[in-house]
Amino acid sequence: WAMDNKKVQTLEMDLAITKDKQVVVSHDPVLNPIITTQPDGKSITTGELNNHIIYQMNYEQLAKFDVGLKIHPRFPQQKKLAVSIPTLNDLVDSVELKGSILGRKLMYNIEIKSVEGKDITEHPAPDEFVELVVNIIKQKNIASRKKILRCSS
Repeated sequence: WAMDNKKVQTLEMDLAITKDKQVVVSHDPVLNPIITTQPDGKSITTGELNNHIIYQMNYEQLAKFDVGLKIHPRFPQQKKLAVSIPTLNDLVDSVELKGSILGRKLMYNIEIKSVEGKDITEHPAPDEFVELVVNIIKQKNIASRKKILRCSS
């Protein structure tokens, strides 16, 4: 856990949206072939990327992909762990639980990526994307602890 390091005060994350409108924590709108294995354990090839757009999958489908068993070449010390892409709801719940155990609250630096021309293909329209994220921030009562909430294009 990054939270075990007392110098860590803010968690930075990028978000994506699934077809069934779940907000998930993912740097890219497409599954990264460098770190992702398919439900059958096979790697994703770069030629298959259009088949692995997060916004084109329901969360139940997305959760079957693993993003922790393949070691990223830039991080050879990485531990192999079976991990799926979490929802923002689940991540905040985990962070808040761990924070209550450690007696501290972290800030959240949340980035929403919206690329012109990719609406409805790789993500919902910006207004809907923002609304989905803000609803979770309000529901989880973390609005006062946001470091930055910005839209990128």
